[in-house]
Amino acid sequence: MADDELRQAGFEQVHVENSRYDGPQTGVADVGGVPHYFERQNRFFEDGDEFVVWLIDEVTLALEREQWRVFVATWDAGHAGSDDPDADPNAGVLPDRYHELTKVLEPRRVAPDDTRTMYAQWRLTGSDRRHDDNGPSYLMRWREPDSDAT
Repeated sequence: MADDELRQAGFEQVHVENSRYDGPQTGVADVGGVPHYFERQNRFFEDGDEFVVWLIDEVTLALEREQWRVFVATWDAGHAGSDDPDADPNAGVLPDRYHELTKVLEPRRVAPDDTRTMYAQWRLTGSDRRHDDNGPSYLMRWREPDSDAT
């Protein structure tokens, strides 16, 4: 499905992917048009995976996006001329600014007591790149646990 079709079907922007294993694990995505942290609970269902989500403030979102751009620039530089898009070019070579941001962001990435449980599906966009400055090449669609799957 093309990006526009996914958005029309209710899929929303993923701004940052902090970790991934068989799909998104943690990061920042729009939920109902508002940026939230998300953390997968590793419970899988036919109609989506279970996550907890919580609001992210504007300052933290700006820091997350900055760190994401540093990661993408480092990834892209490491893949220049590479035939293996899954090789990790960043092992040991992320710049100091990335690590500085990690220290600031780590405590903010801890789920608070007032998280919401949501189910999400994710779909790849039509991009030929794994990610860019705007986020990874997938979108997510969210629903409340008690709502019907779409």
